[in-house]
Order: sequence, then structure tokens, then C-alpha cells
Amino acid sequence: MLSATAAMPVIGDSGPLPAYREYLRAIARRDSDAVLEAMTESYGQQLRALRHTQDFGPLFELWCVSQADVPAVSRCHVNGDCATVEARGTGVFSRVHLRWVGGRWRVDAERHQLQA
Repeated sequence: MLSATAAMPVIGDSGPLPAYREYLRAIARRDSDAVLEAMTESYGQQLRALRHTQDFGPLFELWCVSQADVPAVSRCHVNGDCATVEARGTGVFSRVHLRWVGGRWRVDAERHQLQA
């Protein structure tokens, strides 16, 4: 599927799938700058607020550990400036919403469900 405008890529290196994969890599690296850059302002609001507290390091580590390990993307649907990525990992199904904001795809919401 191609975007109606060249400014909003939906495939290739700048589409929502690579953006989501980079977000996961940033979490794995424990790179708070990259994680927050990959989030929309509203989705990253709580992490940004904690960033300047004394306990941010341990809290960020705990947040990273709590994120689902989702290695295999099973579906991506793009509708204008919104995209939904569905992914499956060992015992986890994830649905991630991304929005085109500030010239790039950013994670706007995540929902992880444990699977039997």
C-alpha cells in the first residue's frame, strides 16, 4: 500500500514497521532518549515526567523489562496517518498503534495480551 503523499511513507525504511522495530530495539538497548523519541507526546507523557526524577534509571529499567518481547510482526494496517501493528511472541499477542507525527511514525498506544 502506498501513501497518498510522499511525505508519509507507509512502506520501506521509513514506514510503520521499521519504526516499531526501532522502538523495540531502543527498549532492548535501554536507550531512554530513543524510546521517548519513538513515542507520541501523549503516550510518552508519564515516562517524560519521571525522566527528571532521582529514581528514573531503576524505574525505566523496570518499564523496559515489563515490555513484551514481540519478535514476529504478523500484520500491519495503515489508514491515513494511523497504523496498527499486530505481533506475536512467545505467549504474547501485541497490538500497537502508531501515528504519523512530526515527520515520522511514532508509537501512540500498546496493548499486550498473554496467550495460552
